[in-house]
Amino acid sequence: MSFESGLGSNSSPYEYAVDVKNRRQKLKKVGFIAAYALYVIVVFVVGAIVKLILPLLAFVPLSTWILVWLTWKYTQLSYEYSFFKGELTVKRVFGTNKKSTLANVKIKELIDVRYCNGQNMSDISADKVIFAASSESAERLAVATWKNEQGEKIALYFEADEKAMKILHYYNSAIDISRSDKKLQYNV
Repeated sequence: MSFESGLGSNSSPYEYAVDVKNRRQKLKKVGFIAAYALYVIVVFVVGAIVKLILPLLAFVPLSTWILVWLTWKYTQLSYEYSFFKGELTVKRVFGTNKKSTLANVKIKELIDVRYCNGQNMSDISADKVIFAASSESAERLAVATWKNEQGEKIALYFEADEKAMKILHYYNSAIDISRSDKKLQYNV
């Protein structure tokens, strides 16, 4: 978890983030580096064909830097969790500033929250699944379920530390954190 702030009480937020560092992210980085190299090669080949090598000596480094600046952030994925005023907000963060909200739910609307592991992830039946954790084998992988306005059951996989589970229990006393390390069970 990369950062933490606040106390988690009624008025102050509790936020933390997890970085995704798995094989898929590493392959994405290798793919981007290969694409950058291919871009440079293609530009020089085209420049050689049309005999514009000298102007390309200035264009290629500048255009490659701009390309890397615009795209490299997509290889740095993390998820940010925020608990504030009885709401759980989960955001996907690319790089340091490109954020998109994956889920925003009032904690009192949660049906259940449990720690789980990769073995019993297939036991969850939901109409929509949101996976917002560093990996399926994360040590503190939890699943929260709720129903949205359309009546669809949504399952959110996220990484919850002890403080997050206590905040969830504070706002929704139906969430039994004493049983959270045991086998996944639902109160539906």
